[in-house]
Amino acid sequence: MASTGLYSQHRNNRGLLHLRNTLIALVLVIFAALALFPIFYMITSSFGPAVSTAGNMRTIFPKRWTLDSYVAFFDFSPYSLRWIGNSFITSVSTVLAGLMTAIAVIGAKMSNTQQKSDQAWDWLKRIWLAWAIINGIGAFIAYVVPLFQGLATLEP
Repeated sequence: MASTGLYSQHRNNRGLLHLRNTLIALVLVIFAALALFPIFYMITSSFGPAVSTAGNMRTIFPKRWTLDSYVAFFDFSPYSLRWIGNSFITSVSTVLAGLMTAIAVIGAKMSNTQQKSDQAWDWLKRIWLAWAIINGIGAFIAYVVPLFQGLATLEP
């Protein structure tokens, strides 16, 4: 029996086909749950009391739902909103760089001429260089600006 593709089509045994597909779906669901659990835990634990995240009594669901952690974060520093903005810029630029990398690699692999392939690889190099510059300058500014602002408040 000649079959094409990665998996056998199980043309003679449909029950085996359904069992295989069910097992594949189950494995994918388990891996998706394992990948998403840290994000779920981070979000649910953020709604607990502010001191519970630093303690050793952690639970998946807080005993008392409150916004104390967020109030403590925004009261901690006048730069709290700037920190969130910097994280947003970094995450958006990383996602866009990853998306454009995927497009460049697909373009390079599917191109039918060497010139188009070389152009795709050159574009990929420019994407990563721009991403490194944007995030590098952002990180430098995030550390240096508060330092200089703190030094400006010192009296001789």
